[in-house]
Amino acid sequence: MKLKLKLSVLVTTVSIGIIYWGCNKDVPSTNYKTRNVIIVVVDGARYTETWGEPTHHFIPHCSELLQQGTFCDRFYNNGVTVTNPGHTAMCTGVYQNINNSGMEYPTNPSIFQCWLKD
Repeated sequence: MKLKLKLSVLVTTVSIGIIYWGCNKDVPSTNYKTRNVIIVVVDGARYTETWGEPTHHFIPHCSELLQQGTFCDRFYNNGVTVTNPGHTAMCTGVYQNINNSGMEYPTNPSIFQCWLKD
C-alpha cells in the first residue's frame, strides 16, 4: 500500500512539474514543438466501433485530428466501467471505486488539484 502511495505521489509530482514548466512564459517556446497540451477523454464509446475499427468510419473528424497529435490506447479497465472511477484513475494514478454521482472526492489528489494548490 505504501508503494502505491509513493508511486502516486511521484506520478503526480512529475505531472505537475511538466505542466508548470510547460506553461511557464519565461521559457522560450522556440525550443519546443509543442505549445499546448490538450487531453481528450472519450467516455461511453466502444473501442471496437471507434479507434479499434480500422476505417474509423464513425469518427472521421477525430481521425483527422489524430494526424496532429498523439494517441494512447494502452489504457485498460480494472473494474466496473463507470465514469468517475475511470476519470479518478487517470487523474490521480490510483484506481479507486468512488460513487459515480460526482458527490464523492477521490482519496488521492488529482494533478489538477495539485496544480491549483501550487
